[in-house]
Amino acid sequence: LDWSAAFLTRSIEQLPPQDQRYRLFLSSEPHPGLPIGVLQSCLKLSSEVPHGLNANLRRALQPFSEDYFQECARPQKLKAVVLSLCTFHSVIVERIKYGRLGWNQRYPFRAADLVACANVAFNTLDAEHKVPWGDLRYIFGDIMYGGHITDPYDRILCSAYLDQYICDELLLAGQSLLLPGLATPQWTTPWEELVDLMLANAPKECPAHLGIHQNVELDLMRTQ
Repeated sequence: LDWSAAFLTRSIEQLPPQDQRYRLFLSSEPHPGLPIGVLQSCLKLSSEVPHGLNANLRRALQPFSEDYFQECARPQKLKAVVLSLCTFHSVIVERIKYGRLGWNQRYPFRAADLVACANVAFNTLDAEHKVPWGDLRYIFGDIMYGGHITDPYDRILCSAYLDQYICDELLLAGQSLLLPGLATPQWTTPWEELVDLMLANAPKECPAHLGIHQNVELDLMRTQ
């Protein structure tokens, strides 16, 4: 990088006068060794994934469709489990931005973990009439997501979330299990309508929705 940075800087400085319509486009991943001279002489554009609980929820809901659920023998129960899983995934990913106040360690929770858990729920409900809540909580919390978690207190936190999100009351409409002010819907509703309902009625983002004190925002703004 040292050689390429110096070469790039010299090459840009030695460019002959060009037509006013001439533009030189450079692209790069973030790196602390990027030459300051080049950065100062450029117009800089950055592309970042939207942050926030609602943005996480939107991304978590995208991999699934009504056809996915209709292939299962018990689509309504599967919708309940997957929608709750999406909320769980969004919440634990959002906690990462608060550093040690969110998790004691930084864990690489990914969308692949969510999809893998949904497929486990699909296969389980395809074979069993009654939802094995305890089995699902164990698989999700100790194997799938829990496979990333190394701190014992973080494991307790993950289990506490799953006790809230993966439970029998989830199948009842009108329960405030997902997010504050966001009750469980009728599970006969098509998936696309459930997604619109979730995104339209998602509460205003607040650390309290993650189980974190409001003052954590002050610490976050000081460190950013």
